[in-house]
Amino acid sequence: MELNIHPPTPRKKDFRIGILGSGFIVGDCHLVSYRKAGFNPVAIASRSRDNASRVASRHAIPTVHDSYECLLDDETIEVLDIAVPPAAQLALIKAACERKTVKGILAQKPLGMNYAEALEAVRCCEQAGITLAVNQNMRYDQSVRAGKTPHCQTAPSVRRCLPPSSCAAFRIGCRGRRNWAG
Repeated sequence: MELNIHPPTPRKKDFRIGILGSGFIVGDCHLVSYRKAGFNPVAIASRSRDNASRVASRHAIPTVHDSYECLLDDETIEVLDIAVPPAAQLALIKAACERKTVKGILAQKPLGMNYAEALEAVRCCEQAGITLAVNQNMRYDQSVRAGKTPHCQTAPSVRRCLPPSSCAAFRIGCRGRRNWAG
């Protein structure tokens, strides 16, 4: 039985990734996962250069920029990972779109402080020709991926032996601290 629990592997893994933010999610999750997947984080900037330097040193990131603006001006960056508080995210997305130096942006959820901000982020990226993705940390979780496979969608243990027409959804519970890098 093939449960299809692993995410698809991208064709290209060496995109030059620039990271805005240096908090827990970047240091303990994003960068660990990037390295494990064979991705190429090359630069970081944060509100605190000292914190960005510590994270860069821990994860062998060669370039620490003095500010978000300096990283956004770095024309060698191809993918931008924006991992800042939600209230700061839209301004950085707009700034990246104005510069048009990146091909893609990974933003965090929530995409905006409200629906209008989320739409504005999408609109800016569409107009700039930049691919926008919103990080959904359970998207590639093995339990969610397994639930999408044909076997699980028809298995009596998932359907609870109900007729197919009555099974619209199922629930997956997740308790405890996840090993997000793992």
